[in-house]
Amino acid sequence: MLLEKLGGKIDEVDAKMIPKGFQKTGEIIIMNLPLELESKFNIIGEAVLEIVSNVKTVCAKVGEITGEFRRPQIKVIAGENNLEVENFENGVWFCYDAGKIMFAKGNVSERGRLPKIVKEGELIVDMFVGIGYFSLPIAKKVKGVKIYGIDKNPDSIFWLKKAIKKNKLDNLEVIEGDSKAEVGRLIVEGIKADRVLMGYLPPPEEFVSHALKILKKGGMIHYDALIRTDFVEGDLAKIKELFEQTGRKVEIVNPQRVKSYRPKVDHYVVDLKIN
Repeated sequence: MLLEKLGGKIDEVDAKMIPKGFQKTGEIIIMNLPLELESKFNIIGEAVLEIVSNVKTVCAKVGEITGEFRRPQIKVIAGENNLEVENFENGVWFCYDAGKIMFAKGNVSERGRLPKIVKEGELIVDMFVGIGYFSLPIAKKVKGVKIYGIDKNPDSIFWLKKAIKKNKLDNLEVIEGDSKAEVGRLIVEGIKADRVLMGYLPPPEEFVSHALKILKKGGMIHYDALIRTDFVEGDLAKIKELFEQTGRKVEIVNPQRVKSYRPKVDHYVVDLKIN
C-alpha cells in the first residue's frame, strides 16, 4: 500500500530499502528507515499518514538507543511535532515522551504475567521502575499491594507520576534517585520486600547485593538477564551463583524468555526464590 501511494515519487532501488513493518505507539508511528533514504523521509512519512488511520505523527529512527537512560534517537518526518504518548494497554495507561523514553513493546507478555503471580497485600520494591512498565499493571490489578518504585531518570519519574494520576492509583510511591542509596534508605526505615523487580538491561549485577538485603526470607526477585541461545542451562547456573555469593539459598523458579536481544542471545526474566 505504501509503495502504491508513493507512486513515481521514489525509484525502485529506494523502494527496496523501505521496511515492511513499523512500530506504533499511541498516535505515533516509528519507522526504521535507512539513512540512505533521508532525502525521502518526508515523502514517505506523508504517505504513511494517508494510509494508517488514528496516527498524527510519523518518525524515523536516526540512531541507536544511547546512554544510561537508554534514550531513543528519532526525528519527526511528517505530521504533528508532538511525541507525548498516552498508551492504553491491557487496562493500564502508560505515559511517556517517545523522543526521550524507549517504550519496550516486546515486554508486553511480562507486563501481563507479573500481576497474575503477585499475591494480594505484597510489598514490592521496583529498583528500576522507569515509566512503570511492570509496577503500574501490578498496582492497578492486585489488591492491597504497596510498591516503592525507584529510578534516577527525571524524565521517567515525571511521566510515571503522570500515569499514576491517570490510573488513579495511591499504592505506588515514586522515589527519584540511585537504587543502591534509596534501597539502603528504605532498609533503615524498616522496609522489607516480599518481591523485588530488577527489570534493567544490561543485567544489573552490581545491584544484586542491595536487592538481597531488602528482601524477606522466602521472597522473590525478578532479574532481567541476557542468555545465550546455545548455553541456556549454563548461563542460568551462573545467575544462580551470582545470587548465592552472599550465602543465601537460591532456587530458579521460572525462567521466562522475553524476546531475542541479538543473534544467539535472548532477553530473559529469571524468577528467583531466595531463602
